[in-house]
Amino acid sequence: WSAGTLAAALDLHSPYWAATAAVAVLLGTDARHTRARALHRVTGTLLGTILTAALFWLDLPAGPTVALIGLMLVCVELLVVNQYVLAVSLITPVSLSLVHLGAGSPPGADLIAIRLGETLVGIAVGLAAGLLLFPRTG
Repeated sequence: WSAGTLAAALDLHSPYWAATAAVAVLLGTDARHTRARALHRVTGTLLGTILTAALFWLDLPAGPTVALIGLMLVCVELLVVNQYVLAVSLITPVSLSLVHLGAGSPPGADLIAIRLGETLVGIAVGLAAGLLLFPRTG
């Protein structure tokens, strides 16, 4: 709630991305795990935005884009438990590609900047909350 509210107060485009990033960080069970989740989330998002920029640069038609999204979703499911960084690096282009395909989405570079900003707000809020909730390692 705090991350979404802060993102809305900052007049960010999609506050729910900030809330989602905060929740992902808060899935940690202790301070060490919360810090690791935050690091994985930011690293995966940065890698994912690079991948997304490459996909936007390719400017594929809708059909191949949808097929690629499906393939990335399968990979996310295979990776999310053991390789969270890689899963996030695929979740990011999936979500941004779906938004980009939808009506009224901002241009590719703007969409990537929006995602980065909101994810960083969410990670910061989630990390702060997690460290307050889990003040020491398990």
